[in-house]
Amino acid sequence: MFVKKITISLFSIIFTVSCALITIGSFFIAPLWAKKDDPHFVLLDGKWNISTGQMAALFLFSVVAILFYLGCCRIFARLSDKGLKIMAAFLFAIILSIETAILILFHGVQPPKVDGGHIYLEALYLLKHGTLLGNEYYLQLYPNNVPITIARYLLYRYAAFGNPDWFLIADKLAAALFLNIGIFFLWLLAVKTSGRKTGNLLLVFTITWLPLFLYIPYFYTESLAIAFPSMAVYFWYCHSRTGRPAYLFLLGAVLAIGCQLRENMVLFLPALLIYMVYTLRLKQTVLRAALMMLVFLPVTFGAEAYYHHLGYRENTSIKAPVTHWLALGLSNEGRYNVADTRLSERLPTQQAKKQADLALIKQRIETRGPSGLLKLWAVKAFRTFSQGDQAYAKYNQRMDHYNAAYRYVYGDQNQVLLFIIQVFHIATLFLLAVSGLTFFRKIRFDVQLLMQICLFGSYLFFIFIWEAEPRYSLLFTPLMIFCAARGLEKMHQFLEAKKWLPAQKRWKLQTAGNWLLVLSLIVLLAVCAKSNEKTFTGTTEKYEDYIVNQQAARGKPVALVDRHHTVTQTFIADKAFDRVAFMPARFHGKAAYRVSLWHNSAGRQKMVFERKFTNHKRRTNGYEAFLLKKALPGENRHYSLRIEQLHGPAHARLFLQANGQGGHFEQMDLYEGGQLYQNGKPMAKTDLTFTVSKQITAPFINRYLYRWLFGCAFFMLLLYGFAVLPGGVSRKAAKKIREFADA
Repeated sequence: MFVKKITISLFSIIFTVSCALITIGSFFIAPLWAKKDDPHFVLLDGKWNISTGQMAALFLFSVVAILFYLGCCRIFARLSDKGLKIMAAFLFAIILSIETAILILFHGVQPPKVDGGHIYLEALYLLKHGTLLGNEYYLQLYPNNVPITIARYLLYRYAAFGNPDWFLIADKLAAALFLNIGIFFLWLLAVKTSGRKTGNLLLVFTITWLPLFLYIPYFYTESLAIAFPSMAVYFWYCHSRTGRPAYLFLLGAVLAIGCQLRENMVLFLPALLIYMVYTLRLKQTVLRAALMMLVFLPVTFGAEAYYHHLGYRENTSIKAPVTHWLALGLSNEGRYNVADTRLSERLPTQQAKKQADLALIKQRIETRGPSGLLKLWAVKAFRTFSQGDQAYAKYNQRMDHYNAAYRYVYGDQNQVLLFIIQVFHIATLFLLAVSGLTFFRKIRFDVQLLMQICLFGSYLFFIFIWEAEPRYSLLFTPLMIFCAARGLEKMHQFLEAKKWLPAQKRWKLQTAGNWLLVLSLIVLLAVCAKSNEKTFTGTTEKYEDYIVNQQAARGKPVALVDRHHTVTQTFIADKAFDRVAFMPARFHGKAAYRVSLWHNSAGRQKMVFERKFTNHKRRTNGYEAFLLKKALPGENRHYSLRIEQLHGPAHARLFLQANGQGGHFEQMDLYEGGQLYQNGKPMAKTDLTFTVSKQITAPFINRYLYRWLFGCAFFMLLLYGFAVLPGGVSRKAAKKIREFADA
């Protein structure tokens, strides 16, 4: 037992330090309002891509967020059991309201060109043909995506009744449902282990962790797997309390299905085994593991048999081996890259692929050396766990209609939302670190320790071993939230002890100190708001209100413009626009070209815009962009964008980027509102890489939004100030506030 206590204490130190380092890294995000297309974390490109002003603002608002959480904790502590139940219902109503708003505002989000888009096409193919045979290259290369493809197929077949109009709606409803299942089981666990107050705190943390909700429009593995970590911990807790084998069987089923949907769920298994070794005798550990395997293995093998029944056959000449992801983990930024994938694809056997990957791994380790590896691991840690938004906007770029809400949530004007997300992310990570300190006072082998072991395992796995992306931290986010809520409660208990103050003046001194802190922060917020208002609300920037945003470029540059070839791209404008842009791949020779817009109506065409250009024209982010003299009307009118050569030598030509055929993956029509034509001949499922938009000149932050942001911070501080008043004083203050409001 002594050895266990020592090792647990050592683990607590390591876990706390790890969380603290990740928390510190969260301040080093790139400037949100920087004029960069792809802002990076510090050290990623060898430059200090940071803003000290932004870091200071993040620190200030994070302190406010922590005090807000403490204020909620104090308020919940004063509520009766009935009051806590009402508060829980209110908080669940807020969660459902957020989800409803997202489902309504962003119901038109389309599958992207990566990951979720591939399995969307595979599910449609399976629905149409009843088999995966003949269209499975992507699934052969990445067999881990077979289960989510099958799940999506079943969803379309039975939940959407095979109606294509309901497919994407079913995706989003399923994602919201499974998120709610995960939240409910986590709340139920919090209530049973720590009481209703902790359950309500967990719901507050959930509400402020916005990426959980902002990922709803994107359907992929995490969409369904997000429910399973909470369920797994809950069923283990129920078994540990009751000893009933039924909960172990349920746990085995949950782990089996979760591992099928998202392979990273397997990280929970070693965490559970380590936890059982600490809490149970060896014989009991083996027995419980065997009981779980009685369900885990049949469910796993049954799923494999069902995939085989639907036509999936593993092709080892295509399948990427495990070493492929290890090599990706050592690549630049430790992320996916095309070069490594092409290397694996070119080799015919698994042995050859593994040898090439191992040689690449060895080369990268030797090239980087110890300092280079430390830098890479730091970058992976910051990208995966310090980035609060978890890259939610990256996967939700396609819309059938780009509304104003899209611009402020997923589009180019989402900096305010990213800032808010990062603030609450930092506050939660800090409290997660605090949760690790609780074992120093009293070692308890409870579910919090199980969650911390699992979280630490995910840190090790993605930082040191596997390919890493910000989205990969999403799966175990519910466990982070639970531990952070526990950490907040322990912090509240520690502050309430007040052992360092004289007993006679304890309440007065404590209240005075808290209000001094509140007033100091209010002054700092006021100074911050006043000194930065002109910069953020007065400095203007150009933004695009998109009608078409087809920025994908796949395959060879199939669109050719020369003296014998013209290119035409049709599109539908649902609102007015004054800017068009397309992306040249390369110019050959010097020639003059013309871009023109034509309005198509009743079989007739009318030119409404034209402009000449050459290869010397200055580009905007790689695009040839043209601003119209006046905005053209939308109202679902049909237009054609035509590009042709006016004059030049015979060898002069222009190649344009397009999204079309190329590579082994299925071809995806990313813009269904138009068609690319070469010399009047339509090119199937191919579109120009182009954008149509209305250019907006607006400040970094709207003045009202800026004041609302600081107003919310003031409100959170006042809530904390109200909560720290002694019970009788706070009731009197509340009564005076009500009387003032009634008057």
